[in-house]
Amino acid sequence: DIRPPSDDDAFATLHGLFWLMAGIAARAPTLVSVDDLQWCDGPSLRFMAYLARRLDGLALLLAASLRPGEPDVDAAVMAELESEATATVRPAPLSLVAVRGMLLAALGDQPAAEFARAVHEACSGNPLLVRELVHAVRSEGIEPGASSAALVAELGPDTLARSVLRRVRRVGAGAEELARAVAVLGD
Repeated sequence: DIRPPSDDDAFATLHGLFWLMAGIAARAPTLVSVDDLQWCDGPSLRFMAYLARRLDGLALLLAASLRPGEPDVDAAVMAELESEATATVRPAPLSLVAVRGMLLAALGDQPAAEFARAVHEACSGNPLLVRELVHAVRSEGIEPGASSAALVAELGPDTLARSVLRRVRRVGAGAEELARAVAVLGD
């Protein structure tokens, strides 16, 4: 006989998982790290909220990354998690020096100052967009020299547009048409 879990079953599961985590944290300081919290399933989100309310006295750190504004997220549970947060970190855009470091690591050649500056400006210091642009630079066989800086501006918008379009398409049917309609409005 398979039956859907009752509220009592759900609470028992949450409580059991909490005690499991408390037992682990009693043995050694523990980190629970969740990347892209907005993509967690409902039961996992509810457990994170349940755990977050009970961290006092435990050698346990709950750290999560979150991209705000994603669709299909349980807003009530997310708000509860945010209200329990003791610290919120909103990273600043990458500096020019950091972008140069990413270019060096990804391309293997020291990028010319002009090239690095062009990438930094095209991506506004966004690491995801820098990676996307690096992928395009590699696939086009572009060398990171001063003479290639102008090519970055040409690559930038197309590369970034493809990245955004992939994300929009993941939202579901009609999202691309809506994005195109809204795009004509400008800023």
